Amino acid sequence: NSNSNNSNSNSNISAQQKTAQQHLQKTARLARGFADDAGRAIGNLLPTASLQQLTARKYTLPDKTVASQVLMYRQLLHTKCRPGLKLSRNYEGTPAQNAVMHMPWWEEGIADSKKMIISYNNLVTRLWLNGAIEPYSGVAGTSADAGTSASTSTSADADLLSFDAAPPPATTTTTTSLETHIGDDGLPPVPHEFWVDRLGFQQKDPVTDFRSGGVLSLAMMVYMVESKPVLCQRFFTGDTSVLPFGITCINVTDMIAKFLMLAKSTDRMDALLSQKPFWKMFADPNAITAVQELAMSMLCDVAVELGQEKRIPYLAQKTNANEGMAEASDKVRSV
Repeated sequence: NSNSNNSNSNSNISAQQKTAQQHLQKTARLARGFADDAGRAIGNLLPTASLQQLTARKYTLPDKTVASQVLMYRQLLHTKCRPGLKLSRNYEGTPAQNAVMHMPWWEEGIADSKKMIISYNNLVTRLWLNGAIEPYSGVAGTSADAGTSASTSTSADADLLSFDAAPPPATTTTTTSLETHIGDDGLPPVPHEFWVDRLGFQQKDPVTDFRSGGVLSLAMMVYMVESKPVLCQRFFTGDTSVLPFGITCINVTDMIAKFLMLAKSTDRMDALLSQKPFWKMFADPNAITAVQELAMSMLCDVAVELGQEKRIPYLAQKTNANEGMAEASDKVRSV
């Protein structure tokens, strides 16, 4: 009896195994059939599409040139500004180096020295001359020219009234020297009130204001004062003067770095995303400076619009009411 029971159980197990195998084979045939049907359907929709084309990346990884540019931007962003700082690399004429040779942060003479140098002293001196001195040269020159013309006119009237007077001397062109306040070491004065009054920094020594944007924020500011002087002057006239130029420019650079996923992040998800910045944008080295200019211009336009609203009684009352609600909300949060 025991033998017969064992044989029956073995036969049952073998039958179950056979049924399971048949079920798996049937499932595999159905899966293959479904895959074939799906392939034919895709082929009918996209006659020229292949499996390789369907699985290809829509946004391919960058080439070495673009990857090198992103690495450079990140290095400049996270390098702390300090007097005497100098970053250099050998110039080898590679496509990546040639693509960024015209950017505003390099010292001149790359082709001769075969060195690509970024110097804090060089950048801060250019910022001082083009942002704090050159735009204000016409103000001092106007008063000097006015005094010269007035004295010349007085002497000419006296000569005309005196018949025995000697003829007036020949007119000569006089040049007034521009006071740059550059020291014997070739560097701008620190501390100095012009950093606050004319360039919009928080303190008379600008180095501490570059903490968030590093050398990249300083280079962007140099680009603005050298290449976009008209836009920079908007921050010192009219409604836009409420925005300090220096701090605004640094904050814009910091915002761009976060938006373009250049900045380091402590958040795990943000850190994962920041490993793949917007490669498409960095294909053009000028894109980052164009975004900086666009953001600064938009801020000026917003300041002008707000200033116009405050001069219209109805809109001014509405704005004041909104500000009062915001203050009340802040007080509630603090409580």
